[in-house]
Amino acid sequence: MAPTDSSQVSLPTKEDLKKIHPHLKASNGRRVLRGMFYELINTGYNEEDPSEPYFTLKDRNIEKRGRFLWSMKNIYLSYEHIPGFEYEFALDVIGSWDHWVLLCESTATGPYIAAWRDEQAIKLQAKAMKALFKTALFEGAKGTPAAKFIADKGWEVKRGRPSKEDVIRERKQAAGLNEQVQKDMERLGISVVKGGKA
Repeated sequence: MAPTDSSQVSLPTKEDLKKIHPHLKASNGRRVLRGMFYELINTGYNEEDPSEPYFTLKDRNIEKRGRFLWSMKNIYLSYEHIPGFEYEFALDVIGSWDHWVLLCESTATGPYIAAWRDEQAIKLQAKAMKALFKTALFEGAKGTPAAKFIADKGWEVKRGRPSKEDVIRERKQAAGLNEQVQKDMERLGISVVKGGKA
């Protein structure tokens, strides 16, 4: 089941994972939670015990006492899913959505999964921003909404009332723009009638 080169970043195939599924339940039929991960096991390591861990919480695959352990984090991040909607991942890797929910809610594994979800969200946002930039720069009229999004910094969190500094900066920019427009109008010989009467 382990890759021949013992690569630290290789991923298991779906067939590899299906071979693990029967071992993710204890002999009494309960789902294994902490025991899935090398770092969380409470008992001594026994290579012959089928309930021994198959995964590590580290960000790379590891080998412990001659046994290859897959990085659950790397497997999680390899899937294209929105954090919190990991159904396909749960079925492929653990064999059950309910088992995945238990892992997410566990005090032992939940914080790790929350961190993976945060990283996955950042990864997806970065990928989306890259696609938006490409669309805005190379797709012509189709890129107009994307260009507006980028120009308006649509990804930044909007807050309430602007600070005094922000208001002053925007007034200066508007005044500078008005001054530039005024100069352009004079250069072109265009005049503005004020008050609506000539």
